[in-house]
Amino acid sequence: MKIAIVNNGVVGAIGNYWELFPNTSFPASGPNDAFLQEQSAMTVLESLTYDASTEKLEACEPYVDGTFVAVVRVVPLTDEDLNTLEANKKAAVKNDIIQQTQARLDAFAMTRNYDSILSACTYAASPTLKFATEGQYCVEQRDATWATLLEILADVEAGTRPVPTGYAEIEPELPPLVWPN
Repeated sequence: MKIAIVNNGVVGAIGNYWELFPNTSFPASGPNDAFLQEQSAMTVLESLTYDASTEKLEACEPYVDGTFVAVVRVVPLTDEDLNTLEANKKAAVKNDIIQQTQARLDAFAMTRNYDSILSACTYAASPTLKFATEGQYCVEQRDATWATLLEILADVEAGTRPVPTGYAEIEPELPPLVWPN
């Protein structure tokens, strides 16, 4: 990662121009490094590489004995950082699984031209037998799906089951979504 100093103090990664210059309009293609350096808008300080799963950038004293050396340094993540990173990963996986489960239910309902599973479920009280039957089936499938997923998530929270790597890992455990004949 190349680190830049901009306007005598703002630090960021080269290539994140919209972040480095939030009040500047750029063409869709954006400016390139060379252009910005030619305009003296940015100076590339150093090319840093670090593993974001174990390290982070930390601000440091930029001058040593009156000589400018750096504005950031690579340091190991603290235990607190690692715990936060792990919690964020778990939360992201959980949210993705929940969203994909909902999308699966909605896609199933759409195979019979309902807008979503919620829309299909509202037909359970329809006076039209076909719609009432399909609506009730959707209620049952929705409830069974969420009950299964919530059980899986509770097991993960309790530590009796490892955190799934993603939706594909738990999808086979969800009730099959097949319309009755």
